[in-house]
Amino acid sequence: MFDIEAENVPAKFLGVFMIVAGLSKLFILEYWTGYEPRLVLQLVPISAENLVLLGGLFEAFLGAGLVYGRKTKYFAGLTVFWLSIIALQVVRIGMYALAVRDFGLVLFTLTVFLNHIK
Repeated sequence: MFDIEAENVPAKFLGVFMIVAGLSKLFILEYWTGYEPRLVLQLVPISAENLVLLGGLFEAFLGAGLVYGRKTKYFAGLTVFWLSIIALQVVRIGMYALAVRDFGLVLFTLTVFLNHIK
């Protein structure tokens, strides 16, 4: 069922990370509600809490796709896009120490993505 080869190990670790990150948004909702861009909250007709919940579900979905190991390049590509948006948002609100970490995650995810393009 699971495809465990040396080239897939980074994708599996990234997948587990994304699942944990997504679940943290579901279980520690009050911590994450301050990070949404105000513009997005003004444009979409849902609350900040629901936006965080949707983001957490999306992250867990991306993580599950990476762990499962099928269509890894597509899941990794979506994860690069998603983490890039998060990293830019963290820079926008001035949390530069977190931004360094998030850009590192973007580079790691980009490496996973490029490793699976054949």
